[in-house]
Amino acid sequence: MSEEKDDKKNKLSDHRDQLIVGVSLLFLLASLLLAVWPSDKNKFEVLTDLTSVDESFYQIQGSIIKDGKPMNNTLVWLILRGDGGNERSPSPPSFITKTDGKFQFDLIPKYLSVTESRKVDSTVREEVEKKDGATSKSGGQTSVEKVLEIGVYAKSQETGEEGKKIVKITAAGSKRSGEIDYKKIVYLPVIFLISILFPFIIRSNKIKYMSSLIAAFLLSGGMIFTIALGISYISTTSETETLSLGFAHISKFNNEWSFSLTSPINKTESLNKIQGFWVPLWVLLLSVIGASLFTVMIIVTQIKERLDFKEIESNPEKLLKFNEIIENIVRHQFYMIFSPLGSIFVYQLLVAAEAATQPVTVAIAALGSGPVLNIILDRAINATENLVGKGKKGEEEKGKNK
Repeated sequence: MSEEKDDKKNKLSDHRDQLIVGVSLLFLLASLLLAVWPSDKNKFEVLTDLTSVDESFYQIQGSIIKDGKPMNNTLVWLILRGDGGNERSPSPPSFITKTDGKFQFDLIPKYLSVTESRKVDSTVREEVEKKDGATSKSGGQTSVEKVLEIGVYAKSQETGEEGKKIVKITAAGSKRSGEIDYKKIVYLPVIFLISILFPFIIRSNKIKYMSSLIAAFLLSGGMIFTIALGISYISTTSETETLSLGFAHISKFNNEWSFSLTSPINKTESLNKIQGFWVPLWVLLLSVIGASLFTVMIIVTQIKERLDFKEIESNPEKLLKFNEIIENIVRHQFYMIFSPLGSIFVYQLLVAAEAATQPVTVAIAALGSGPVLNIILDRAINATENLVGKGKKGEEEKGKNK
């Protein structure tokens, strides 16, 4: 019995790497299925139309639909958010749709303090713009906030399905805000994690080498495909639409869609007057393509210098060189993740130099920003390693002298 158990353990040990790769491929396949699987199947669409009634009130109307059909008996309510962070519901706070699926709210205040009067005094409005507050007639301090966001929420009283739409109030009008479905891009972190974990958990040098190269190729191709697909998708949306990534915004500016790590870009001034940390999406795409040239270089180099795995296992010097190759591949995966950030730095420098108006100049700089950032990060890591190495040697020499 003990011999049979030992044989099973040996067989499992021999096929351990294949099992790891197989399980990783299953996770990758599952993430790809999530990306192509239709999302929000149980949710419905909230369509909105915001208009200004006068200087004090908005009117919002719309409809609730699912699969092209209006939904009746659906509870719709609003949440107003002011520039000071406070929230409030208008009066009446809710509406129940009829057979046509339509809803309407007539008196939505433009200022959160406006709840009883139909009109905001002009002097009060001037004080709001200057101090974000006004003095009431009774002499007390009254907090007055501009409404910057209207959340429209809906829930079916029959099926429990939910939907929402966020309408942001800007100087240029109103903007609809949507959130990107993270299930559509979950395959990118899955590929990245697989490529990082393979060198640590796989024992076979051959499987480790091949899987790392394939993962590097998939990450580069996945990032290019995702950004290109995103540009294709948002090109069909309205100029008043803002997409949120949680840590960044995507909005339209000067007929181009921009990726911003600060606030959404929706101004009409010249480029050198726009504040924020942002970059057009096509520049982001070119920087990732430029960084992926390192992936091509790594693969081509390894084709020219094919490794002898038997010699690697028997020769410590060859094994050390092999580990350096794997380290280079893993390091490149991190560079790919940081390549979009490099394009933002380069583009902002071009904006500061008033050179961002020439598309050819921007394209060349963006294409080079990916590889250049790789080189800069590589030198920074090497310099850090050298400093750490010198520090260790100094400590060892001091220990010997003692």
